[in-house]
Amino acid sequence: AKPSAISLIPELQPSPSIELSTIPQIDPDFSKAWIYPEQIEEVSFTQIRESVDSEAIARYAELMQSDLWDFERSPIPVLFEHENRYLIGDGHHRIEAARKIGADILCEIFPAVQIEDALIYSIKAIENTNHGLPLRPKDQRKRIVMFLDLLDAGKCSIALPEDYKEWSSRAIAT
Repeated sequence: AKPSAISLIPELQPSPSIELSTIPQIDPDFSKAWIYPEQIEEVSFTQIRESVDSEAIARYAELMQSDLWDFERSPIPVLFEHENRYLIGDGHHRIEAARKIGADILCEIFPAVQIEDALIYSIKAIENTNHGLPLRPKDQRKRIVMFLDLLDAGKCSIALPEDYKEWSSRAIAT
């Protein structure tokens, strides 16, 4: 049997965390703002890819500079604001392309209770299955390791469906 969705539930102690199912979805009526990329922290801990794709960044930057990029096209990059810092939840390559050419970029902005909110969103983000750069196997592995590190740190926990013991390795991997 193929597993149903694994839901994350918050760990009550020692620090607050969020339930993955409560992470904001992209909402067209939520806070959007044009952000200068230099205002966005260049932190690698939210990047779920093993390495960034420099060619994709260059391609995106060229399209942006040539005025062929639709900055309002969905999905737009997602930022989390934590202690007056913008952390990337989704859209690393798009933001880096805008940074490269010095262009403002339209972003969806959500408040972060804790710094890990951006990381949890990044791990959960599945937007790349519908657009952009697909995740490679090594990216998927890094994503899993990052999630397990969050579990070990007590920043989140998981609730498995009752039938999880019946899952095959192939079902778990998909």
